[in-house]
Amino acid sequence: HHTSMCLVAERILCTKSNFWPFLRWCICCSGKMPWMVYKGVIHEDSQTCMDFLKKEFNVDPDKSLTQEQKSTGELLRISLEQSLSWHIVHQRWIMQPDKTAQYFFSQAPSWIGGLFVRFLARPIKVGLRFQGLTRHSADAQLE
Repeated sequence: HHTSMCLVAERILCTKSNFWPFLRWCICCSGKMPWMVYKGVIHEDSQTCMDFLKKEFNVDPDKSLTQEQKSTGELLRISLEQSLSWHIVHQRWIMQPDKTAQYFFSQAPSWIGGLFVRFLARPIKVGLRFQGLTRHSADAQLE
């Protein structure tokens, strides 16, 4: 979902302004990402950033869509952000930690990558538990 937000944000800003807000992909103080700073004000979470940009630059990227298309798009966006992204995190950091270590730490010795992935996996497991995904069996998660 991050990619689609960036594409729409870029489209809004390229058509309305010569200014690109500073978009940050690290975790903000509230735990949200992505977030951006525009004129000294922090805007957090992809949808909050999009809502702000549409209002600030008076742009409606969905103006040519019917209400049904807008509703379908919103349903798809929320489903992907709130469900699929957690499955990807689970698959990447919990189910395939060795591949994740190779991908993110390919230039480092393998033991360093493995150490970082195991270190990062602990808070991710807690987050997955709070989110609810890992409260289900592996088979139920795939359904």
